[in-house]
Amino acid sequence: MHKNNAMRLLPISIAFFGAFSSKNGINFVKAQGKEAVPDQCTEDPPHFVAPPHTGRCMNWTQDLVNNYTYPDDFKDSNNETIYSNFTQYVCGKGTEKYRLFDSNGIPDHDVMQGNKNAPCEVHWFIKVPYFPSFAAQVSELPPRSIIGMSMNGVPAFGPQEVGNSNAIEFDPNGTVKDAGFWYGHSTLQKVWHFHNPFMGHPNPSSDDLLGYALDGFPIYGPLDDETDRNGLDECNGREIDGIYKYHIMRSEWVDENKTYCEQDENGTSVGNPVTQWNYILGCYKGSIADTVVLNGEGLTIPSDCRELDGSPTTSPSPSLPNTSSPPTPRQDRPNIIIFQPDDLKHYDTWSPPPNNPNEPNYEVSEPSDGGLPFMNLLREEGMEMKQAYTASPACGTSRFSTITGKYASRAESGKKDEAVPRYVTIPSTKLIGSDCKQNNVAAAFKRSGLYRTAMFGKWHLAGLTDEEYSYEIAKDFVENCGFDSVGGLYVENLSDEIFGNFNNGNFSHNMEWMTNEAIQFIEENTTEPFFMYFNPTVPHVGHSVDYAFQNFTCMQTPSGILDEEPIKYFPFDTCEEYRDSVYNRSANLDELGPIYVDDSLGAILEALNATGKLNNTLIIFQQDHGIETKKALYENGIRVAQFAWYPGKIQAGVFDKPVSSIDIAATVLDFSGIDVDYLMDGISWKEEITAVSSST
Repeated sequence: MHKNNAMRLLPISIAFFGAFSSKNGINFVKAQGKEAVPDQCTEDPPHFVAPPHTGRCMNWTQDLVNNYTYPDDFKDSNNETIYSNFTQYVCGKGTEKYRLFDSNGIPDHDVMQGNKNAPCEVHWFIKVPYFPSFAAQVSELPPRSIIGMSMNGVPAFGPQEVGNSNAIEFDPNGTVKDAGFWYGHSTLQKVWHFHNPFMGHPNPSSDDLLGYALDGFPIYGPLDDETDRNGLDECNGREIDGIYKYHIMRSEWVDENKTYCEQDENGTSVGNPVTQWNYILGCYKGSIADTVVLNGEGLTIPSDCRELDGSPTTSPSPSLPNTSSPPTPRQDRPNIIIFQPDDLKHYDTWSPPPNNPNEPNYEVSEPSDGGLPFMNLLREEGMEMKQAYTASPACGTSRFSTITGKYASRAESGKKDEAVPRYVTIPSTKLIGSDCKQNNVAAAFKRSGLYRTAMFGKWHLAGLTDEEYSYEIAKDFVENCGFDSVGGLYVENLSDEIFGNFNNGNFSHNMEWMTNEAIQFIEENTTEPFFMYFNPTVPHVGHSVDYAFQNFTCMQTPSGILDEEPIKYFPFDTCEEYRDSVYNRSANLDELGPIYVDDSLGAILEALNATGKLNNTLIIFQQDHGIETKKALYENGIRVAQFAWYPGKIQAGVFDKPVSSIDIAATVLDFSGIDVDYLMDGISWKEEITAVSSST
């Protein structure tokens, strides 16, 4: 955000959220309509009123045609430069999150003044949904008023102009001669705005984000050719991979000879809310019930708002460098590891045990010879969550909630009939479609361009058939869900039964291999931080660890036979010596699995320390679900052990408030300074846990 006009955001007594109420006398119109406007297609389309100008106006001459260079010619009467001043914020939490556009309405590019109306600063404060939703019915755009905000802070208006004329198609004999240019023009009230679909971009492509409609859905440039636009709906939008986008039309694709509204043979509007001059939009596809347009003079940015990374749409002329606070440097963003063992028990020392009321004294003790030192290091030196719950008490469904931040009941894989409730089962809960490509935390990290992403271990979310499986196909499947690197992969559970090509009887649990794959990723020489999802297959009992140790070596893996033993950072020279030590530290066969997992965690910690990454790594350790009543919604099926460890940022202590596996995705993105850009059920607990840390 340019700071030249920053003083206009001085605190005032009125609270920002109070400004959304008419009780405060603030000049705004919410989406309930205004006075009737000629040539509207329906009875009362929603109508938003522009704020008045602030008094700082361009000192441009009143000649009809002049070219002005930004910012050199953008001067007021005191010869002071009026810079474009636009910032986009994300505010609120969870499903209540919204975008806030704060703009002075001044373009950031060269313009030609085609009328006598020199523009002034207009302080736009616009709130639109961050997670827009489809309306029950499409609604008409308001004639001659704002329909969206461009990425350089100038509002986009509908295609009607004075006298109900077409604003985009140039008519040398018409009343208005300058409205159709890509760089915009000014109203009689000195408000600079766009009618042209290019919205301040001289030649956009289909990948260029031009702005946001007032329903919150993004507006992109035109598709590659006129044939492609046949896939757009009546509002100029389409949904791909679960994301709905509008695409503007090129002016030559719209028939300007048609009337603005669809009419019958008598020339009477048929009441269709879809306008026939669909240059930017044909209608609103989404709900505008929560959209608000405010006069921002004297208002402050709410404390829960955060400035979004990114810059305005590319400008054809030089503009003032952005002097806003820079995004967090890559080296200051933490590495993230989610460490989630499979079917690990909840030990009595970790938190009040979730015992069955019929067995209140049931004991689950750690291994007696040395315990679980690395898990306990995270618990004792980090934050122990005393009321952590899984969103679903089974392996695959729990993993879905962790990786997406959504309830498993929302999985795209389970959608058949929206009117019929669906069962949440492992076979029906897979990461496919938009859940794979868009709506998961790994994809969000990768989209940011700031993080490397990796997954190691058990997946259980692929849905591949026996005939489709090969190790490389399975890797490709998981990589397509947002991961740069995938290794040590077990696409499904191990079991005593042969599972097609996956479990062909040639391998079993192999934590040495899985851990070594993760260590190689950690050791990559790069300055980028990483996100890692690490899922041990043990101590899940499809195969016991004893069975794995007795029948297979650490050289036998789902990817084939290794060339050398993967024993790095395990304190033994050979896998055989190491596995013997696991037996020696176990009082019984049930203790093999937890020790095997703990040693894996220790090797990863050693690798982080050896590469100098340990102190800038956030590790969240959690059970995937409860064990005693797995697959049931009792306390001992859904309450889990969870520890958050981040040296210097999270102090040792306990957090005794409810948290859920659906909160993990939002939390790690929050710690990384990356915005949640899809609809999640979970919310971040970063502020709460760091507040506990600062008070201990």
